[in-house]
Amino acid sequence: LYTDSSSAGMGAILSQQEDGQERVVAFASRSCNAAEANNSSYEDDWLATMWAIGHFRVYLKGRPFTLVTDHQTLLWLMQNQALTGKNARWEMKLHKYKFEVKHHLGKTMQYIDGLSWNPLL
Repeated sequence: LYTDSSSAGMGAILSQQEDGQERVVAFASRSCNAAEANNSSYEDDWLATMWAIGHFRVYLKGRPFTLVTDHQTLLWLMQNQALTGKNARWEMKLHKYKFEVKHHLGKTMQYIDGLSWNPLL
């Protein structure tokens, strides 16, 4: 599951390995509302992650998956034991899923970047 966010929206790509190749299962994107457009970049990425996992929950629940993001702060937040407030609530919601987080440089994730900057809905 690839996720990305911007001030304009958020995007997600669900893919799977098949015959040694990565194949796309689905694309998804949506615009940010007025309140979300004022979020910090790490809040944008948290929100994009929560939205993407919720959007594809039918495919993800009960199955291990890899979350790929270009946001290193998100990795740190997900590994931090002393989260408070909204961050702690979001992290608790993710406990029902089995996943690992991988960081990729943003310049290598242009396909997902396009979905977040040009959301479909």
